[in-house]
Amino acid sequence: MVKYDKENCEPFQKYFAYYTVEQMAMLWCGIDANDFNEVLGECEYPRRAIPKHPYIPCLEFRAAAIMDAIEAKELAVGRDGRNHTINDDHVAPERRTILIKDFKEWLINAFPNEKPRLIFDEIERNSHSSITVEVYQTLLADRDHLQVRIKKAEDVFREQRERIESLERDKAALQRDIDRLPTNTLIDQRSEVTYLNIIGGLLEIMLGRTPSGAKHSIYSSQSSIISALLSRFKNVPGISDRTLQGKFSEANKSVKNQ
Repeated sequence: MVKYDKENCEPFQKYFAYYTVEQMAMLWCGIDANDFNEVLGECEYPRRAIPKHPYIPCLEFRAAAIMDAIEAKELAVGRDGRNHTINDDHVAPERRTILIKDFKEWLINAFPNEKPRLIFDEIERNSHSSITVEVYQTLLADRDHLQVRIKKAEDVFREQRERIESLERDKAALQRDIDRLPTNTLIDQRSEVTYLNIIGGLLEIMLGRTPSGAKHSIYSSQSSIISALLSRFKNVPGISDRTLQGKFSEANKSVKNQ
């Protein structure tokens, strides 16, 4: 047996399906095709092809509306499933058939709020007849614009998240470094100012002169002191040209601000 996409074929098969006036009225009332015979067996007929059910009152009125539309030439009709057109040919009421596609078109025009689930699919039932092509295109453009904005927002969010994660990693690494330091190496701000003042005072004395003009030390500048420290304490942590330059500058400022 040849395989084919049954799901793809069913909408077209349903689109061109036809029903009698009674059957179409039953679909309109929400009666499943499997129950047609049972329902019709419980009906009486005040008019030809117009069934009247004891507890489904809408069946009679909807069948009558369909019949009136056929006779008013508002709804195409065929004979036994063939030649569905709007014309003056007489077709016996019992033999009149209507295509689903023609019935949908008539129902949308005559009763726009009526979209029975056995005749209209979910998309058709959720759509609104007042949505024109222009309105649809506008909505589509708005949707595309929103999608672009959402994409940009997602990119910004992703970039910010990566930055935050990077900062969190750096913070964790710094915290690990701090945790590895001996507790006596952590000083508060007040203690740091004290040490800077001591360094600044020592620098001033070492580079200063006595009241008689004699030099206090053999060092003539901060650079010579730094050179001596680098030579004497070559591998000691914290003794580097850049660090000493920075600390000496901070120490001089701290002493002058007192």
